[in-house]
Amino acid sequence: FDVSTGQDRAVKVIPRRNINHVLSHSGRQSLNAEVEALKKVHHPNIVRVFEFIDDPSDEFVYIVMQCVFGGAVAMMEPDGTCATLRPEEVAAVILGVTSALAHCHHRGVIHGDIKPDNILMDRSDPSNPIPLLTDFGVAVSLFRSVATCCATSEFAELLSVTSGGATST
Repeated sequence: FDVSTGQDRAVKVIPRRNINHVLSHSGRQSLNAEVEALKKVHHPNIVRVFEFIDDPSDEFVYIVMQCVFGGAVAMMEPDGTCATLRPEEVAAVILGVTSALAHCHHRGVIHGDIKPDNILMDRSDPSNPIPLLTDFGVAVSLFRSVATCCATSEFAELLSVTSGGATST
């Protein structure tokens, strides 16, 4: 809970061992830079990131973000089924997510892991659920090498990243 704004916050807790084995010192600096970039990405269909807490003496790192009241767009029920979305709900999800992606790409951020688990439905207003893109854990800057970071080989072939930005080949 943020006492200054009166809004709920969610805190993602990540064991340090999960990031230490994949990040060198320069990789950690890059991660910090990307988290800072994501904190500046404001869009109504992206879960807001407010703070990244990385105390080297702690066994965890923390990401403070917008609290979303609802689950993933395709949340599985205990019996193994998923709720069916009406066509207008599907359209709202597609429009919201594509708008969020365009916003990110315009700012040089690629999500890199679009899947139903990373699209949350904010149901705080049941009459108007809002799709929110989340989990930018593998997000990269367009100015880094997409092929070596997170893209599938087919996608990497379509992009050539230069110091001036992304161009199609």
